[in-house]
Amino acid sequence: MKLRVTTGYEDYPLYQEIKKHLQYSTQEVCHVPCTSLKFSNENIKIKIEDCVRGDDIFVIQPCYPNFNERIMELFILIDALKYASAKRISVVLPYYPYVRSDKKDESRISITARLMADLIQAAGADRVIVMNLHSAQIQGFFRIPMDHLLPGRTIAKYLSDGRIPDNTVFVAPDTGSAKMVGYFSEKLNKPFVIIEKRRVDDSENPQIVNVIGEVKGHHCIILDDEIASGGTVIKAADKLVELGALGVDVCAVHGVFTEKSKVLFDSNDNIQKVYVTNSIFRPDIEYPSYTEVISVAEMLSQAILCTHKDNSITTVCDRYQI
Repeated sequence: MKLRVTTGYEDYPLYQEIKKHLQYSTQEVCHVPCTSLKFSNENIKIKIEDCVRGDDIFVIQPCYPNFNERIMELFILIDALKYASAKRISVVLPYYPYVRSDKKDESRISITARLMADLIQAAGADRVIVMNLHSAQIQGFFRIPMDHLLPGRTIAKYLSDGRIPDNTVFVAPDTGSAKMVGYFSEKLNKPFVIIEKRRVDDSENPQIVNVIGEVKGHHCIILDDEIASGGTVIKAADKLVELGALGVDVCAVHGVFTEKSKVLFDSNDNIQKVYVTNSIFRPDIEYPSYTEVISVAEMLSQAILCTHKDNSITTVCDRYQI
């Protein structure tokens, strides 16, 4: 089978990076061109512009901009590839849609993360590759092979390249993150502390009830899986500075960044740096001015190559998520 990659949104910078890595590794052009058309009634039409019969196709699909449109685009693209006789279709989702809707914690609501798994499979996907799920249990929603990539090694390497002061402590934003932050603590030989918080509703306004560990006189790096508005990490940063921290950085895999996030971050003096990966592309949103982006293109391209060759991807990423 010939390795090919495609996307419903070619302006996605991470897709272009992955494609370059793959072209360098395979010494061949592997892009599948497709044309996307949105009609006046908002229906979407996708046409595959090249023969894919018998090919091993990897669909690398972003969730932004226009979140729900990107999801529908994904389903139509999978279906088009299926009927174009692609041999195998693997969906690569650097950010899994509706990832936080992973449980039924209210009456009469949808477990939408499970619904996404059902729809991806129904559209015709043979395999799914995702990165850093909010809850690892989402893997159990799939009845097809599914690989969960964790970019801990990539992020740790980036931070260790002269970006961590000697007096750094890593901070788990909640007790559920303790194991993950402990991994970074061990990997980079730094202590860590845990924030104990309570969340009573769906708002990004949890109550911090305790900080377990010493932060006075230290530089803190809060590690989280996702930044949306930033309200949670800003509240945590304020609490750490109140307890004597000299400064605070924030590191997250997915930089969702809602419309109000830049205002919240830029109006806060306690956060000095924000690190996120390039899993999400938000051309419609201006990031905080002190944001640094960590590329995960090499990790994802290695996972794609391993999958194509039917090799293990265990060595591609680490076992603890951030």
